Amino acid sequence: MITTSTGRKYINYRRRQIIARRIWFMLSVLICSIVFSLCASFMVTNAKTINDDTYYKYFTSVQVKEGDTLYSLAEEYGDYFESDKAFINEVKYANHLIDDTIYAGSYLVVPYYSEEYK
Repeated sequence: MITTSTGRKYINYRRRQIIARRIWFMLSVLICSIVFSLCASFMVTNAKTINDDTYYKYFTSVQVKEGDTLYSLAEEYGDYFESDKAFINEVKYANHLIDDTIYAGSYLVVPYYSEEYK
């Protein structure tokens, strides 16, 4: 079989194309595997372990006593909230309060957490 210089150029061109496609394929597989492993490791680190305690959120009604403030209620009931402010915001939302003013003798709905499923 006799090949001309243009035939050899075409064959070399096709070989380079095939090699380039293989390189792009391998790079895309490598990038996808890196992204997949990063996502999988992120999901594993955020996964809940068996030993983690499960807490259930409940609400109770509390009568406000003389001298009570939302901050004193936060100290008493807000143990599992990230901050006293988060607890107070939750109480204000649940009771439709506009400001931090509460009155003795009134009742407030207060959230709390328990390990016991009720």
